[in-house]
Parts: sequence; structure tokens; C-alpha cells
Amino acid sequence: MKRQNREKAFETAIEKFAPFIKMIYFKIPDTHMINKKNRYQNREAKRPFDGVLVTKYGNALIECKFQNNKLMPHQLANKEVTDKLNRTFFVLTEKINKTKGLHYVCQHVETKHEFKDSIEMLRFVENVLKLEKIEL
Repeated sequence: MKRQNREKAFETAIEKFAPFIKMIYFKIPDTHMINKKNRYQNREAKRPFDGVLVTKYGNALIECKFQNNKLMPHQLANKEVTDKLNRTFFVLTEKINKTKGLHYVCQHVETKHEFKDSIEMLRFVENVLKLEKIEL
């Protein structure tokens, strides 16, 4: 399976698991051309991140990645701006490792945290939002 497909499958899994732990994930649709005629004229803006995770403590901007995929320049710029404003940008990564097997990494501001399952990772995001809300 291609990396892009794995990323999409990971994001779909987050979307499906979120309601089980009283959260909602809203995916931001990819931009696409309207028709072949305006393919080169219609350069739509790239989406800023993959989606928004809504929890009872606030909203998190989510970017999903697979393995060692890096943030694209526009995503990195959005992360930096968001981190300066309210630190709600999270990069969630699904990784497959020979020794650890399938595991998940959550990157928030300058820290990285590893998890065994995606639900545990989503709960971590919620707890960070809870703590951030207390600090504000």
C-alpha cells in the first residue's frame, strides 16, 4: 500500500474511533480541479491541515502522517503560526517498526510522545487541550 493511502487509512481510522471516546473528527476535503479545461488556471490553495478534532476541552488541528513523512512547507508554516497563538496543532503519525511493531507518535509543539494504540493517542490530545485551557 502506498504511503499516501496509509495516511488516508490512518486518518479514516481516527475519524471512526473518535466518537467512541466522545470526540468528533472533521476532515478538511482535498482541493481538486473543477474540470480539465481550467486545470492549470485553477490553482486552489493547499489545505492547511488534515482535519479538526473536537473535544469537550477544545479543538485540535490535526495533521496525519505515516512513517517518516515530513510536514510540507505550508503545513510547517501553519504549525508555527498556530503554536505561537494557542498551541493546538498536533502531528499524529502511524509508524511500523521491526522492533516495536505498529505504534503511534504524537508531536505537539516541541515534544514527541509514543503510544501503542490510536485511542490512547487521541486521549492524550484531549488531555493536552485540557491542560492548555487551564493555563490560558
